[in-house]
Amino acid sequence: MTLVPHTVTAPRPAGTAALTVAQALELPALAGARLAAGEAGARRGIRVANIMEVPDIIRWMRGGEFLLTTAYAVRDDEQALTGLVPELADRGLAALGVKVGPYLPRLPTPMLRRADELGFPIVELPGDVMLNDILSEVIGTVLNRQALSLERSQALRDRLSQAVLGGGSYGELVVLLVAETGCPAAIRGPDGGLLAVAGDVPEGTPASVTRPIAVGHRSAGEVALWAGPGCAPDEEWGTAADHVASLAGMLAVQERVLAERERRYRTLLLTELVSHPPRDRAESARRAAALGWDLERPHAAVVVEAAAPPDGGGVRLTEERLLAAARTALGAHTPAWGTPGGLTALVAPDGAELRRHCEALRR
Repeated sequence: MTLVPHTVTAPRPAGTAALTVAQALELPALAGARLAAGEAGARRGIRVANIMEVPDIIRWMRGGEFLLTTAYAVRDDEQALTGLVPELADRGLAALGVKVGPYLPRLPTPMLRRADELGFPIVELPGDVMLNDILSEVIGTVLNRQALSLERSQALRDRLSQAVLGGGSYGELVVLLVAETGCPAAIRGPDGGLLAVAGDVPEGTPASVTRPIAVGHRSAGEVALWAGPGCAPDEEWGTAADHVASLAGMLAVQERVLAERERRYRTLLLTELVSHPPRDRAESARRAAALGWDLERPHAAVVVEAAAPPDGGGVRLTEERLLAAARTALGAHTPAWGTPGGLTALVAPDGAELRRHCEALRR
């Protein structure tokens, strides 16, 4: 068997919920085992354990396995045993545990050297160990850790949901996210601007973990986390960020619903005011004051009609764009509402002031 240079992309290091190879060596069933090679991969996460009697089993491996073997089928073929290492590394296995005893008195040096080159852990198992004991304890530990991770994930989801249901904001969500991960976090809007931030977010540094916030098929921004001293990204980071992104999407929907409701309320009130004299002036003034409008002073109604470009090109002038432009030109508290093909605004009736407002709207 000819060995050729081989490049392997190591699996992602295990999250806090996963059992790493180094941690597995601390289990009672592995008390006499040692990491014989591939120390660089000691943080690989173990998803499951399995026993290999013949090398053909490798084709069924899906990654994350701690494969245990007596090496009986290849006990007299050092090259075949050495060739297993890149195959297992390619498959993304966590480690190979080889029982040293009557069938294989020692681990071949070329095999250990290859494992060190690839950072693939080789665990030497004592001859008197029962592989089924290791199998049972490793799988049981993995399942227990997964159950605890699910509990923590659900508990975080419950805390985040309670914050939202209690009238919480983006700020509360990122504070809870920082408490869970221990690292700086932020929620950014569709334009990249910060909507909420907690912790010492490094300027100019790309986020280590991001999760999109979606409202239907539209982007409403993203949740971002930054790694730092003492906190490295792991799988639970992604789960926590997913929860926050999901609930931030709910908040974005609520904000849009409230904004649309307010817009309709404003439009209805203003339409009533300009269509006919109010039946109850005091009530109309109170409703207007709640929106920040002072209707005790005289106002002139300015009607703006948005004509489409002759060639049909240009930016489509939606009601949202028109109202945003009107608030920029006239001030955020200027009464304005959309009409078919344009908008109407109430401004001061003074001649010079009125001309200035009209010119600002024209621009």
